[in-house]
Amino acid sequence: MTLADLLVAYVLATLTGLAVLLRPRREPLPEGASVGFLVLVGLLWALFLLVLSLWR
Repeated sequence: MTLADLLVAYVLATLTGLAVLLRPRREPLPEGASVGFLVLVGLLWALFLLVLSLWR
């Protein structure tokens, strides 16, 4: 698995998560679900940048 594969997978996972969050629904999401998603995305971005810096 190359670094480009990891980046593509991360972008696809982020877009999938956003599609799930923004999809119209009858019942609202549990409180904090969107905040949790943003925190998770931020942590994964930080991890990705750490791996990228250590890769070189």
